[in-house]
Amino acid sequence: MRQTRNKIILALITLFITISIGFNYVLPKVLLKLSRELPTRYASSYGLRFDRMEVLSFDSLILTGDFIYPFERNYLEKTSSHSVIFLHPIKENSQSIHPFLRNLTNLDVNFITFDLRSHGRSDGHLYTLGVNEAKDISSIIDYLLSIHPDHSFGIYGRKNTGNILLKALEMDKRISYGILENYDNHPIETIEKMNYDDVFIKNRFLKNRLLDQTLKELEIDKTDCFINFDKIEQPVLLLKSINNKEELNFVKNKLEDNEVFEMFFNSNPELKIHRLNHSQEYDVSNCIYDFIEQYSIFAIEKAKEKYFIPAE
Repeated sequence: MRQTRNKIILALITLFITISIGFNYVLPKVLLKLSRELPTRYASSYGLRFDRMEVLSFDSLILTGDFIYPFERNYLEKTSSHSVIFLHPIKENSQSIHPFLRNLTNLDVNFITFDLRSHGRSDGHLYTLGVNEAKDISSIIDYLLSIHPDHSFGIYGRKNTGNILLKALEMDKRISYGILENYDNHPIETIEKMNYDDVFIKNRFLKNRLLDQTLKELEIDKTDCFINFDKIEQPVLLLKSINNKEELNFVKNKLEDNEVFEMFFNSNPELKIHRLNHSQEYDVSNCIYDFIEQYSIFAIEKAKEKYFIPAE
C-alpha cells in the first residue's frame, strides 16, 4: 500500500515538474514561433501599380513590401505625398491586403503593404507581442522620408494587429491617424486567439506568468508591451462589431480626449458609420474611403507646414 502511494506521489511530482517546464520554457517558444506562409499572389495580380521595397529594421532584419501608387497616377507623375500603411493579419502576409486595397486606389494616396517580421518574404522567426513590429513601422517611415521628406502617413490595422497599430501611434507622432479593427487588453490574448482556437487561459496569475516567461524569451521589458493611451493623440476610426464591441469601447473610453469615430457592422453584413454623438450614417463602401480622404488632407497640410517655408 505504501509503495503504491509513493508511486502516485512520485507520478504527481513528475507531472507537476513536466507541466511547469512546459508552461514556463516550452510554451513561450511554441507560441512565438510562427510558421511562414509565403505569398502566392502579389500586388500585380490585382492590377495594382507598385514598386518593391526592402527596408532594414532597427535590429537588422530585411522587411519586404510594396509601395502602391494611386490608380489615377502613373510612374512618370510625382506621387502623392500621403501614404496609408496597411498591416496584414498576424499569421498571414501582405497578399491578404491587396484585394481590399483594389477598392481604395481611386483615392489620391499611396498604400504601403509589407510582410511583418517573421511573415512572408520578410526576415525573422518570432512574433514579439507587437513591440518590435511597431518599431518596424517607424523604420519604414524613416526609409520613405529619406526619399520623400514631405511625406505624411496614416495606418490601418487589419484584424489582430490592433495592438501593433496602437503601439505605433503611441511611439511615432509622424503617423497622423489610425483605423482599428481589434484590441487585446492583455498581450497574451493575441497569441491565445492565434493558437488556441478561442480556448483561453482564464486565470490571471497563469496569464501573467506566461507573459513574464514570454518576455524573458524575447528579452523585452514588460512595460513596452502594454499601450500607453495617454501618449496617443491622433484621430482613430474604430471598426466595431458584436464580437469586438467591449474591447473597442475600452479603447474609446481611453481615447476620450481624441477625435474618435466608430463604424458598426454585423453579420448581415450591413455596415454603418457615425461620428460619436452624431446621428448621420454612411454606407460602408464610402466610410473608410471618406475617412482616409479627409484625414489625409489634414496630414498633407501639416507636413507642408513642417517641411516647407512659405516664400516672403
